Amino acid sequence: MDNLLNSDAKHLYELKRVGIATFFRIMKLWKVSECKQRKLLFCPPVEIFDAWRNGKSLSAINQRLLIRLSLVVGIYKDLQIVFWSSTVRADSWVSTANSKPLFAGLSPIQWMLANDNEQIKKIRDYLQKMVLERNKNF
Repeated sequence: MDNLLNSDAKHLYELKRVGIATFFRIMKLWKVSECKQRKLLFCPPVEIFDAWRNGKSLSAINQRLLIRLSLVVGIYKDLQIVFWSSTVRADSWVSTANSKPLFAGLSPIQWMLANDNEQIKKIRDYLQKMVLERNKNF
């Protein structure tokens, strides 16, 4: 039983480590300010935020934040598929105002900053529909 618990703890640590590192790489590609990054991460203290950027204090990452990290990574992945011919377009999509009813004229990043995980999942669902449509055409 102890080996199973240790295995689960190692797996969770690895999820947190990879998730937060990937989040920061995506934020750099999307050109998201540090202030907005902190807000997306539920406004941790600056010391914790800086520690996360350096791969430390991972125990402070809770399930709610892991879900947020997963949503951001999923959105990034979907954008790479939808805009496969232009990484610039894929990376700029999040900061471009969107007239679709879901976004109400906001950019997707503004919308993410103003909403919770359930609402952010709607962006992921929206993009996954676009991925399915794109795949139908191939």
